Amino acid sequence: MVGFARTYYLKAFFGTRTLTAFVHFHGLVMSAWVALFIVQTRLIAAHRVALHRALGVLGCGLALLVIVVAADATLQAAVREAAAHVIGPFHFLLGINFINLFAFAALFIAAIGASVPTITSA
Repeated sequence: MVGFARTYYLKAFFGTRTLTAFVHFHGLVMSAWVALFIVQTRLIAAHRVALHRALGVLGCGLALLVIVVAADATLQAAVREAAAHVIGPFHFLLGINFINLFAFAALFIAAIGASVPTITSA
């Protein structure tokens, strides 16, 4: 949250450039994921497992949205730099971003796979 405060959350105070609707959607999706993560961990800490599981179903859809939106945002940034004939950070980070997305997807799938026996026996 702190890393994006100047350019997203508090941008009105810093006068940064105008953002597209897609960038706002990307920010909303990623913020929702962080919020869901915090809520889910608090639910488990409070022993509210049933609510955690119910919310987890919505989290599956949000996780898919995170992957799709983040991949699109990464590609859009690389295309912008290529169109401007600039080799910027996204050219170098393109592969790293997709490796991170793959790792996110793999870990999420593993977590869901590990929880299926628990869900079916409940």
